[in-house]
Parts: sequence; structure tokens; C-alpha cells
Amino acid sequence: AEWGAADTFLPVTSPGHSFAFTDAGASVYVLTSVGGDYVRLVKVPTVAGKEWTNLSDAVADADVVDVAFDDSTGALVAVATDRARRRWVPLNAEAEKNSAVIRAAFNGSDDYTVASASSGRAILRLISDVAPPSYHLFDVGAGIVTRTVDELPALVGVQLCPMQAVTPAARDGSPLPSYLTLPPLPPTWNATGTGGRLPLLIAVRAAPWLRDFWGFHPTTQTLANRGYAVLQVNFRGSSGFGRKWVAAGAGEWGKGMTTDLVDAAAWAVAQGIADPARVSIFGFSYGGYAALDAVSTQAASVTGCAASLGGAARLESARLLNPPGYVPSPAPRPGSREAREDKDAARAVSPLTHVDSVRVPVFQAVGAQDDAALVSAAREFNAALKGRGIRTEFVEYPDDGATLRTDDDRVDFASRLNQFLASCAGGRAAQPVEVEGLRVTVVDGPADAPERRRVKMSSRPTPYSTA
Repeated sequence: AEWGAADTFLPVTSPGHSFAFTDAGASVYVLTSVGGDYVRLVKVPTVAGKEWTNLSDAVADADVVDVAFDDSTGALVAVATDRARRRWVPLNAEAEKNSAVIRAAFNGSDDYTVASASSGRAILRLISDVAPPSYHLFDVGAGIVTRTVDELPALVGVQLCPMQAVTPAARDGSPLPSYLTLPPLPPTWNATGTGGRLPLLIAVRAAPWLRDFWGFHPTTQTLANRGYAVLQVNFRGSSGFGRKWVAAGAGEWGKGMTTDLVDAAAWAVAQGIADPARVSIFGFSYGGYAALDAVSTQAASVTGCAASLGGAARLESARLLNPPGYVPSPAPRPGSREAREDKDAARAVSPLTHVDSVRVPVFQAVGAQDDAALVSAAREFNAALKGRGIRTEFVEYPDDGATLRTDDDRVDFASRLNQFLASCAGGRAAQPVEVEGLRVTVVDGPADAPERRRVKMSSRPTPYSTA
């Protein structure tokens, strides 16, 4: 095969993915979906006219997301896929033996990444849903795996909430690879008997073209601790599940990408897990847009409330980048330069267009240093809701931008989100905090704010800068 303009070599969303030359520079290892649906590992000759070699034929149901090499020799050791959870596929007998030793040490789990491997030793990063990541040293010759470092040692031994992989169906029958985390429940709990149904939060990630993974998620754990069932959905357009699923998201902002979210929530209701009267949605960046869109266009399905950090309420003017895709999109992604040229199409999937359909409380937070058009549209969305008598909360962080970078702003936002959700989504509230010296503009706040516990942050990172 020859290199051509149509040959697309894809970004991989897992840490530790590698591209490397081999055969003294005569070939290069590449992750690609050219000629198929799923991303696979191939060896591509650097000389035109020679055939590619597929190195991951054993993988057929998900993209290859990680590759392990022996750093001292450059030898390829294994590839990993991750449909619901990570699965390593050894590529030689020695790797098969080592994989068995590692699985035994990790109680049968393949949920780890290889941070480094050379000279008969490997550093492994173990991933868990009920513990922060930890690092382990694998002595290959001795066949011994030793735990060395925990990323968040303060949480070691703390009871956290398990995350389970689930697969609801979209209204068109497409499977929706998703993750469900339930709050701490007594052993006797069941939704139709002891304990009753749970308030549900649909948690939407910031980057729509990436994906959600099984593992430790601080925000998910915090919300589950407050009593919510948390549902994370790999809606159409998500990577990791083949190029067809990514392509299915083209032109589907405000359409199929949003209905996938509420369809997954409907599944949780049908399963007897979620209370249909307490279904809420929140997210950051794209997730914030999805929350505003769902509460505007799928009002019958979002019965609790919606919360957004940096979500775009008006797509035709928001400065959003057109993210890289697996294949050329048959329609422009809303927010891209191409889509902004089609004002009518972008306006049709903008939450402001449908703001009159919102029925439930909405919380919005923005960094005032974010795109000026996005901040202006958020203010307009808030004003429109107030004009209709819909309960709103709106807060601006003057020194921050699209993502809250300072500990002060993050702590304040988390506290306000916690209080808001407890007031309308059905969960439990912790005592709110007041960060000493914080610069924040509360445009609309809670009517009866509880007493706030004053805290002083030990460090203040550099304020947001667009430089």
C-alpha cells in the first residue's frame, strides 16, 4: 500500500499509546482504521509499494487504544482494547506468560497501563473503579509484582462506589456503551422494594469526540456519595468503538447525540433503577451544551434539573473548534467554522432557540475570560429563563476561562453545584463552603442559601490567561 491523502492515522484516547519505527527504520508502527471499522495496529513500510502488516487480528470488537513495547529492545509486546473494560492481547509467548502473572497479581484484571518497560522490569499503572490509580513494579525474571505508589493515598481504604458497564439501546436500536455508578446502598436494596428508585444524573463529558472509560472518576464518586445514580454514556460520535460510531455523530449535535443521552436514562428508568421524576443532567464544555440542549429539546425526559459549566447556548456564534474525526464528516459539526457559515443549521440546534421549552431549574457557571460570545449567550439564556419564572442560578468567575484552573474557583463551583443539585435533583447536600478572598460574581443565587463554611486555600495557581 502507498501513503495517500485519504490515509487517516487516528488519535488514541488512552495514555501511553505509541508510534515507533522498527526494522532499522524500514517500517513504522501505526494505529489506524484505514480499510476497516476499528482502529488496529499495523506495520507500515516506509518504502512505497510494500504491503502493510496487520498486527492485531485477534482484536475484532473495539479500537486498539494502547500498545506496549520493551523500551530496551524496541520489541512489540502487546496491544490493548477497551470496549467496556481494558483487555490486553499478548503478541508472543513470553508476553502471554507475563500477562498471566500480572493478571494473577491484579485479581484477574487487565485494567492497567504500561508506563515503562525495559531491562526485565516494567512499571504498571493499575486502574480501578473503587480506588485511585496505583503504580506497581513488575520484576519479569522473578515473576513478582510489587505495589509502590498510590496517586491519592488519602483515599486508600475509603469505601468508594463500584462502576458497572451497561449497554442501553438508542431509539434507532444502536447499542450505547455506558457506565453506571450507584450510591452506597444496603445489601437489601432493590428499586421496587427496599429503598425505592434513585435520583439519576446523566454526566456528560467535555469532549464529545473522545469517550468515557471504566475507572476512578472523582466527580462521579462525589456525586454517587451524595446519593445519585450516575450514568455516563458513549453517545454516537464517541471514539473507541469504531469509525462508524464516530461517523454516526456527524451533524448530530442537538439531535442523535442528545437523544442517546435521554434514551440511556429511559433505560435506567425501565430497569427500575432511576426515579422518572428525578432525572437530571450536567456537564462541562460540550457536556454543558448537552445539558442545556436536553433540558430545552427533551424537556419531558429531564424532570429534575440541568447544570452547565461553560456550555454553549448559541452555537452560531460560539468559538468552538472542529475536532478531528475518523472520516470526513458528511455534515459540519455545530460550532465549527463550517457550521458557523450555516447560521440557520447552527441556530436550529442552539439551546437559546428552544429556551421557551425549559420546565425545570437550570444552573449555569462560566469563566468570564472564556469566549465572549459564549458568556453573552449564557447570560441571555439565564435572562430568558428568569423572564418565564423558571428558577435559575448563574455564577461568573472573573479570573477564569473555559475550564476552571484555580483551586479557589473549582472548590467554589463544586460547592455551589452540590447545593443546587441537592435542591432539585434529589440527592444529599454537604455543608457549602466559602473560599476566603475568592473573586466571584453571583448573578442569580439560591433564595435561601445555608450557612457556608469558610475555607482558605493553601495555594493559588496562576490566574487564567489566554496568552
